[in-house]
Amino acid sequence: MEILILSIGVAFIAYLWRKVNEDNGVDWSNDRTDMAKLMDAVREKERLKNEVGVKVTRDNKEIEDMEENMNTNNEEWAKSQLKKVDEDTKPVGVKTRELLTGILTKLSCQWEVDETGDLVFHYQGGHFQTSFCDNVPFLYVYFAGIYSVEAYQKDKIERVKELVNKMNRQSSVKMVYVVDPDDGEMWVHIEDFFLLVPEIPYVEDYLQLMLRRFFQLQHNFLSEIERE
Repeated sequence: MEILILSIGVAFIAYLWRKVNEDNGVDWSNDRTDMAKLMDAVREKERLKNEVGVKVTRDNKEIEDMEENMNTNNEEWAKSQLKKVDEDTKPVGVKTRELLTGILTKLSCQWEVDETGDLVFHYQGGHFQTSFCDNVPFLYVYFAGIYSVEAYQKDKIERVKELVNKMNRQSSVKMVYVVDPDDGEMWVHIEDFFLLVPEIPYVEDYLQLMLRRFFQLQHNFLSEIERE
């Protein structure tokens, strides 16, 4: 439609131009050839425009197909990786528990699983409780009841709070205090969260080193509190 309208417009202008020149006695034979060239040029321009449009449409379609394929491939790859991670990490909690119990047995430590599913063990006179998280190769260790203060010792309770905060600023192993809601007695515990996997070199020595940190923090705390 655009070509038809443009052709009619050009033809009309050509007619007027020819009419004016004939009235003035001008020979139109050469101008007719020029006009034909002009019309050919207009048609060629429209043809090229259409070809470019078709090419752009084709290129866009190819790009869309490529993006769709990439998205499909990426989605499949992501699913495969998630499946692999799930397969690799699903038994991690079990592996960590088995690794810990194996080391404790070699160290001649008594251990048992309590009613909550946590593992409780004794090491060098200390009572430890451990928790495991599914799909997480870390071990949560709780060293319970290293110190206590009775409810009537108000000043000492405040001193223990201050000292616990001080110790936590100086150590990666953390101390916590808990007040018994029944009798108001305060208890101090030590807790830590660390990696435990078979790939750790000298894993038995590594575990003993991690547990010794609890005793070191206990010693530092008791030394400070007993100075008063």
